[in-house]
Amino acid sequence: MISVILFDLGMPVYLYMYKDWYRRLIIESEITSLIVWMHLMMIVMMYALYVMQVKTGLRLLRSDNGVRIDHGAQGRATLLVRAFVIFTGALLVES
Repeated sequence: MISVILFDLGMPVYLYMYKDWYRRLIIESEITSLIVWMHLMMIVMMYALYVMQVKTGLRLLRSDNGVRIDHGAQGRATLLVRAFVIFTGALLVES
């Protein structure tokens, strides 16, 4: 899970450094597209779920089994939101 989180944190850095985001978003006015904003909100939600997952995971490591149900529910939500992030990202890929 740590490697997935690190990959998802590194992906915006890669896209910023190696893709022509300024031309696509500003010059071609794609910044006003609904799918771009949906993708951005999904990414923010995914990062928030990652923070909650890490917090409950650390509590589980400290033998606080009261958060086990919350951690499982957050894990399922994280997988669902990550799938939507991948889907919306695939819709935004330039061919």
